[in-house]
Amino acid sequence: MVKYLKGDNMKYKLIKTDTITFLGKTLFRIQRISDGELGGYIEKESSLSQSGNAWVYGDAWVYGDARVYGDARVYGNARVCGDARVCGDARVYGDAEVYGDALVYGDAQVYGDAQVYGDTRVSGDAQVSGDAQVEIHKECINITNLPFNITITKNHTQIGCEQMLHEEWFNISEEKADSMGLDKEYYAMFLTILTAIIGYVVKE
Repeated sequence: MVKYLKGDNMKYKLIKTDTITFLGKTLFRIQRISDGELGGYIEKESSLSQSGNAWVYGDAWVYGDARVYGDARVYGNARVCGDARVCGDARVYGDAEVYGDALVYGDAQVYGDAQVYGDTRVSGDAQVSGDAQVEIHKECINITNLPFNITITKNHTQIGCEQMLHEEWFNISEEKADSMGLDKEYYAMFLTILTAIIGYVVKE
């Protein structure tokens, strides 16, 4: 249940004269009460917690039943909507989108043109960037719009056409990864993603 704070306990206010209308929803620019700093646009008070240090900056939008709270930050042209949650020390920025029932938390970062949606959980130190799209189905996770598409199931992970057990991916050398066309930066990013979300699939 969302608790609404009043008076001296409020962190920000909605500016009723600075709005955006999108898909029949009205989003309001926010303004921090302590110093007058303008923020991004939210649909309602439940979109951004009045407690904690969470904040929506610039041209970022939060709407629908989405919520940003804790010490999370949403900025740039990022969009958070649907029933999504961004919390902890998470960061969503650039042109990234987080929607559906997605949850981004911990120290996770979603940025660039990345999209995180469905029942996806991105946590820990995970970083999802570029044009990546992350979607969770009942039996697998698909990550697309990367140099190689990634599919993660309960026991296996497939990158492009190469499929291995999860533990095998963690144990291959950089030289082996390079011979498969996975450069050092991409392979490191992949291992971070795999570490962050593999537990969700195995648990299911």
